[in-house]
Amino acid sequence: SLRFLVPLARFLNRMVRAGVAHPDMHAGNIMVSLDQEAPRFALLDLYGVTLHRQLSLTAKRLLFFWLVPLLEELPQGQRETLLEQIAEGDQSASSLASWPEMVRLWARLRAAKWRGWKRRLLGQSSLCERTVDPVGVWLVAGDPARRQAIRQALALYLARDSGRVALLKDDHKRRVARVQTDGGSYVVKEYRHAAGHWHWRPDRLGWLNTARIRCLSVRIAICPAWVRGRSGEGYLIQEDVGSLCLHDYLSTMCPTAALRRPWGRHLASCLAYLHLCACFHADLKTA
Repeated sequence: SLRFLVPLARFLNRMVRAGVAHPDMHAGNIMVSLDQEAPRFALLDLYGVTLHRQLSLTAKRLLFFWLVPLLEELPQGQRETLLEQIAEGDQSASSLASWPEMVRLWARLRAAKWRGWKRRLLGQSSLCERTVDPVGVWLVAGDPARRQAIRQALALYLARDSGRVALLKDDHKRRVARVQTDGGSYVVKEYRHAAGHWHWRPDRLGWLNTARIRCLSVRIAICPAWVRGRSGEGYLIQEDVGSLCLHDYLSTMCPTAALRRPWGRHLASCLAYLHLCACFHADLKTA
């Protein structure tokens, strides 16, 4: 809501103009009061804060880089307006309000944390639970309340329950199926010949890359579980995000170029965001 974001932009603008350097700036350090017509904001955790007459562009962007996931959801015009309001009055306002530079900073800071996250995603940690059972080795992340449904999804898939399992793809490398559990719908992807060099197992790469791109706040089909089977096969259990792909939607709902044009602009914006985050998809297509 712009009724919320515009006052927030003005609050951040006051911080920029005051020369505030905050070493741990994030949304958790800003309190918000909604008992007025417009929200009011207050800054917390000032123990490491310093004030400067001159700040570098990077130091200024560190005050609001955490807005990137929020701004990425907005139309380009609204995003540019908010960035201009944050940078208003600064001597380098045009450079400070650069969306590409903000995204690059966001991605660089998230990437700096990835090495620690990656290590914790490969074993028992605060990010995921590691268990061993007759099926194989499980790594399960996310909401503990969903873990029973995740395990049921793989059990139904292995049992080939015809009433709950719909096969989506079947070739010599992978088998993919939609599975209806008591707790919702999941997609199970089986890698038939995954055993090999540890670092290049396709199921391992899928597990890590899905978590890594999610850290950049890119919308994806979340993968809450990876299972290494005892016979060398691998399984990824993913959330079911629907059955309609963009190729089908455009061909049925957008038969003319005029109807497809807005989608093209939006797709270009999404792809630019991925590239600014240094993400390259080697098999990207509308399907």
